[in-house]
Amino acid sequence: MSTPQRFVIRHQSGSKANQVEEYPFSQYDEITFGRGGATTVTYDPDRDELVSREHLKITRDGGGAYSVTDLGSRNGTFVNGVQVAGSASIRPGDTVQLGHDGPEFVFDAEPRPPRETVVASPRSHKATAVSPSLAAATDRPANGGVGRETVERMVVDAQRQSERKTTGVLLGVGVGALVLVAALYLALRPGDEPPPPVDETAAVLTPAEVAAQNGDAVVYIESAWKLIDAASDKQIYHRYQPMDLGDGRVQPRAVFLRMPNGSVEPFIETADPDGINQPVRSQATGSGFVISPDGFIMTNKHVVAGWDYPYFFPQSAFPGVVYPVTQQGQIDFETPSVIQSPQEVGQWVPSRSAFYGQQSGITNFDPLKGVPELRVTFQNSDIPFEAELERVSPRGDAATIKIDAQEPLKAVELHDAYDETVVGAPVVIMGYPGVSGFDVSVVQNTEMGSQGRQVGTVVPRPTVTPANISTIHRTRQGSNPNEAVISASGFPDAYQLSTSETGGGNSGGPVFDEEGRVIGIFTYSAQTDARVTYAIPIKYGMDLMRATGTL
Repeated sequence: MSTPQRFVIRHQSGSKANQVEEYPFSQYDEITFGRGGATTVTYDPDRDELVSREHLKITRDGGGAYSVTDLGSRNGTFVNGVQVAGSASIRPGDTVQLGHDGPEFVFDAEPRPPRETVVASPRSHKATAVSPSLAAATDRPANGGVGRETVERMVVDAQRQSERKTTGVLLGVGVGALVLVAALYLALRPGDEPPPPVDETAAVLTPAEVAAQNGDAVVYIESAWKLIDAASDKQIYHRYQPMDLGDGRVQPRAVFLRMPNGSVEPFIETADPDGINQPVRSQATGSGFVISPDGFIMTNKHVVAGWDYPYFFPQSAFPGVVYPVTQQGQIDFETPSVIQSPQEVGQWVPSRSAFYGQQSGITNFDPLKGVPELRVTFQNSDIPFEAELERVSPRGDAATIKIDAQEPLKAVELHDAYDETVVGAPVVIMGYPGVSGFDVSVVQNTEMGSQGRQVGTVVPRPTVTPANISTIHRTRQGSNPNEAVISASGFPDAYQLSTSETGGGNSGGPVFDEEGRVIGIFTYSAQTDARVTYAIPIKYGMDLMRATGTL
C-alpha cells in the first residue's frame, strides 16, 4: 500500500472551482484556508463572502490520520454536511464546505489509502451536533446521507471538544432513542428495498470537457541550446573548410571524422580562426503541462535537452569532407574523401563525441554540455515566461522545467495507471503540433523611440486529439530470468496511440485518461507506411517530481 505524500485539495465550487492544489508533506504539516493573504489556500475576498479571513485548517496528525479545525469562522465549517465544533477527524474523500452555501472542496491525500466507508456529500447543514443514537440509526445511509463511520467519528470529536450538562445529555439520549426507533421501523418495514449503494465511480469526461478543465495547464515551449566545452565554457564549433565543388565554385563545407570503428562524427573545436566554422546549436518547439501551482512544468527531455539526442546537420554542410582517424587517435589529413549526405553521418549525439572526449582527456564525465534557453507561453497569451531546466530523467524521455509563477497556476492531475491500463482505453492528447499552425498577435508598440512599431508574437492554442491506446509495450522477462525482452518500438515502456493527427511540436504534451488525469507524455512519432505515435507512462515524470520534492 502506498504511503500518502501530499495534501490534495479539489475545489468543487466558489472562486477556485475546478482547480486542484497540492501541498507536499515534506513542506506542509498543515494547510490553512481563508480570505487572508497569510493562509495557504486563499479565496477571493470579493467573490467568496462566506469565507472568513482565517476560516479553517487541516492538520496531518501522523499515522495516516488527519483533522480539520474551525478557526472561529463566522459561518462555520461543515464536513460531509455536518458542522464541526472545534476539531474533527477527516479522511481522504470527505467534502468540506466553508459556511452554509459557501465554497466546497474535496480533501484528499495521495496516493490515497484504501477506504472502508463510502461517504456522500449532502447539501443540508441544519444539524450542528450528532448523538450516538443517531449514529447507530444511520448504519445504512440513504441516498445523499452520511455513512455511519463518518458520523461516529464526528460524534467522538464533538464530545471531546465540549462538556454537556446532565439535562442536555438526557435530552439528547431521549431524542436519539426516538430517532433510533423511527429509523429501525423504516429499515425493517416489509416490502422496502435496501437503499442503493453510493456510486463513487469518477465521471467520464468528453474530450471537450478534458480540454476545458486542463487547457490553462498545457503550455507551448520554445527551446534553443548551444554546445560548450564543459571544462572551459567555450562555444563548440563544427569545423568548415573551403571545398572546390568542381564547377569553378569554392564554398565552405563541413569537415567530418571517420572513427576506427567506422562511425562518422563532426570535427568539432572551440576555435573559429577563419570565421567560417558553424556553432553547434539547435532550436525546437514542444509542449508541456503544469504539475504544481508554483510553476513546475513537465515535458520531454528531447524538447529541452536536445544535446543528448541525435543532431540534425544542415543540408548546406554537404557535400563535405571526411578524414580518417587512426587507431592511435591521430587524424589522417592526407587521405580525405567526400561525404554526400546526413544519412552517411548517422546519429551523432553532441554530448557524447568520441573523438573530442579522447582529445580533451576528460574521462569521468561528459566533456560537452548544452546550455539551454527556454520560453513558456500559456494558451491564448502572447507573453512568454523565461524557464529554467530543473531535472532530466536518466530512464525515460521526461524532464521538468520551472518558471517564476507570480500567482498559483492551474495544474493537471497525474495518475500512474501503467499496470492497470488496457489496450483500447480512450485517451485525449493535448499539445501544440507544428502542423496545426499558430495565431500571431500584432501589437502596436508605444515605447519611447519605438512608437508605431508593430510586434508580432505567437499566440498558441492547443489541439485536442481523441485517440485510443492501440497497444502497450512493457518490459517483460523471457524464459531465461536473466534475459529481458524489450518492445520493438525502441522504448522499454510505451503506449502506442491510435492517431496520426499530431506530431512534431506535440512532444511533451499530456495524454489524459477519460477521467481527465494525465497518464502519459506524448513523446514520439515514426513514419513508415503509416505514422505511428507513442507516449511514455507518466511514472517516469512522477519519479522526477519525487526527486524535486513536488510529489
